[in-house]
Amino acid sequence: MTDGAVRVLVLSDTHGNHKKFRSLPDADIFLHAGDFTRYGSGAEEFAVWFHKLPYRVKLLTLGNHEGKDAVQKYRPEQWQALFGPLLLLDRGARVKVRDRDLVILGLPHATALPRIPPGVDIVLSHEPPYRILDAVYGGGHAGSETVAELVRDARPPVHAFGHVHARGGEHDLGDHTTHINAATRGVLFDLSGRSVRVLATIRPA
Repeated sequence: MTDGAVRVLVLSDTHGNHKKFRSLPDADIFLHAGDFTRYGSGAEEFAVWFHKLPYRVKLLTLGNHEGKDAVQKYRPEQWQALFGPLLLLDRGARVKVRDRDLVILGLPHATALPRIPPGVDIVLSHEPPYRILDAVYGGGHAGSETVAELVRDARPPVHAFGHVHARGGEHDLGDHTTHINAATRGVLFDLSGRSVRVLATIRPA
């Protein structure tokens, strides 16, 4: 690990297959960008697995399988009961890792946040930004124009997301922000100041 770097592991779109990630690497922070269920099914099982993970800092947001596309619906208070303050729904969390303060902001699928406040180090959204590590489905890009505008204006060092499985494990070194698509994968990276170094991609067994 680079001196002073914070090591972050992000997963997304595990869809009930979280236990297939049997050998997750060491990291300071663990993030999940949503779609951990299959259309809402298996949320409690995932929550048990999530809470047992050995990472000191663990945070997550919700995907479309936990929201508009869910067959098994959960009310907001049910999600809060499962994950408490670790669930980031259009809000941020300040965490401390080896004397460094980091702000991580979580945007669920179909975010309603009007703007990202200054000082955010990592944006964790479910959807990719429009035309960045997304794909064309049904004649249109699957990425979100809203997310693209929010991230473009805020210029965080890292934007991690999922949703588009075909681009899972890829990253894009933008002018101001490193974009990471972790759909169906785990992506491990170091964050040192604004410098980002992608270390590994982890596939399920």
